[in-house]
Amino acid sequence: MITVKDVVKRALRLLSITQAGESPSAPEFTDTLSALNSMLFGWQLDAIRLEHVELYSDDVLPYEESHEEPIIYNLATRIAPEFGVAVSREVGVVAARGFANLQNYYDDPDLLITQPALDPSLMWNRNS
Repeated sequence: MITVKDVVKRALRLLSITQAGESPSAPEFTDTLSALNSMLFGWQLDAIRLEHVELYSDDVLPYEESHEEPIIYNLATRIAPEFGVAVSREVGVVAARGFANLQNYYDDPDLLITQPALDPSLMWNRNS
């Protein structure tokens, strides 16, 4: 298992914002950590039910090891515009594939948000 700090550092390296062995600046780290938490909370809307709670720097990433790469690569694509950098084709492809894999992993019809059935007595016909 990797720490949240490792996730942030790797996402920044994928975008060449930092280099191997280099630590991000405090603002780079804080902004990326904030983006990580926002992204993981937001995935609930995409039917990826991680039961996410806010993560901090030294926390261990609380998800299965198979989730690490999709999270890191999607984090890189999420923060790229904020840092004014382009996402390489490879990073974009790996991120998209990983996101799709997570959606498939969490594909459970019982988790999908559906519209409740309408009560027929509440329906009206404008022609009547």
